[in-house]
Amino acid sequence: MNQLLFLIWLFLMAKSLLFWLYVWQLKEYHIGRVQDHFGTRAGRSIILNQLVAGKLVLLVIVAVAPALSFLVFFLYSAEAVRIILRKGRVLRPALTIKTLILGTVGAVLVLWYGSEVSAFSHAALWLLFFDLLSPAIFSVLVLAAQPLAVAGRNRILRAAAKKRAKLSHLKVVGITGSYGKTSTKEFASWIIGTKFRVAKTSRHQNSEVGVSYAILRNLKETDEVLVAEMGAYGRGGVKLLCDIARPQIGVLTGISSQHLATFGSQKLITKTKFEIVSSLPKGGTAILNKDSALVAAEDPEHYNPKLGRVVWCSTRGKADFVASDVRADRHKVSFQLSDGAHRVSCEVPVLGKHSVENLVLAAAVARELGMSMEEIAKALTSMPPELSQLHLRKGIKNLTLIDSTYSANVVGVIADLEYLKLWEDRERFVVMPSLIELGSESEKAHEMIGEKIAEVCQGAVICSRDGYPGILKGAKRKGMGADRILLRESVSSIEEAIDALTDPGDAVLLEGRVPSGLAERLSIESST
Repeated sequence: MNQLLFLIWLFLMAKSLLFWLYVWQLKEYHIGRVQDHFGTRAGRSIILNQLVAGKLVLLVIVAVAPALSFLVFFLYSAEAVRIILRKGRVLRPALTIKTLILGTVGAVLVLWYGSEVSAFSHAALWLLFFDLLSPAIFSVLVLAAQPLAVAGRNRILRAAAKKRAKLSHLKVVGITGSYGKTSTKEFASWIIGTKFRVAKTSRHQNSEVGVSYAILRNLKETDEVLVAEMGAYGRGGVKLLCDIARPQIGVLTGISSQHLATFGSQKLITKTKFEIVSSLPKGGTAILNKDSALVAAEDPEHYNPKLGRVVWCSTRGKADFVASDVRADRHKVSFQLSDGAHRVSCEVPVLGKHSVENLVLAAAVARELGMSMEEIAKALTSMPPELSQLHLRKGIKNLTLIDSTYSANVVGVIADLEYLKLWEDRERFVVMPSLIELGSESEKAHEMIGEKIAEVCQGAVICSRDGYPGILKGAKRKGMGADRILLRESVSSIEEAIDALTDPGDAVLLEGRVPSGLAERLSIESST
């Protein structure tokens, strides 16, 4: 029995190792983000649940009465069968050199430990002991490797900075903000790419390593412009990215309370985002979103008195670059674009009125690089719909699925719900998890989302527990019944809830990081 127990234990430890590497990679090996995640109910339930409690009790039983070690075998067998029969993929990290090394070291450690204790008379006890400590063991393994990882990271950063320094002809556009970074980067790259040779950071790769890899792998000597998305989880993060890429044009898309838990204060978030301005060279250009109250409240020259130009952009009022007469339907947006001296009509096949904020910022970048307003309008008209963060899918039951299943923030959720209003001829629903890393603003933000859900939707399925009370409170305040705001956390229970709430032809918004595989199980194909 010991040999079979050992094999089952190896299977369970392999799954555990992959999961913990996945978590650390997902949080970009940032200990503050990992701590914040395990401060949520969903995070705590990973390490404090009935299975773990049962194993702790069994550990005590087997320690006192070794003859009952066979119970460990039965428990592990049941756990392994449950994993095999459970629908859905095993969570595992993306394959990188770092995860390959950590995975290999972790696997060697597991094999060594398991083979050593399997010869013991109380093998089941020691296997169970390692199992219970595996979250800490694998996390310590990741943290122990950080000095080597940092050394490797610094080597990559130096190589990228060195390559960038040699390309004196290169124009670099740095884009940062609490939201809208990826859309603005994609829009700007498309517009500029109709006239110039353009390189860009890979989708959602906005860390110092992501930007460095873009320079080392994506950027060619013949490229004329690099568009770099820049993210940060602490003060100095944007400055570090600017030190590598050396942008002459800096774009600030907007500031919100996103990542407040890791930054600590709204003031610190603002200062960090404005590092894009303070890092610009003498004569550089800052392109700022005036529609973001926290951006508009700041004086960019306070951060950098040597700026050459400050271009304020807006969709709501007076600014240097303005979109007016903004209209949206289910498949496109249209507006009048003006730089003060010229005015053009634009019709863009992207989804959501909120996309216009990002389109104006992107157009301002292109204008700064010398493109005419007519060239910009022509590029906008030919923009591929897939550049939008929202996508339409044809769903089961003839549902219209509105797919916005990447990361979510308060501004984005409200904007996507506003787009959902366009489907006014049918019942409308949203499926979304609670938002993370909002710190002290979490309750207020979720209540605001609940109010918007009640305004737009006939029902909602919330798939994580932490923000659910706030969403429920906000929705009830606006008159929606509690029976229309459902908490469902597993894929199967979410599917059942959607089936019960919806009729054929209804519209369902999938917002944020919904459980893995849900979008695929609800959809038939992508819609054009």
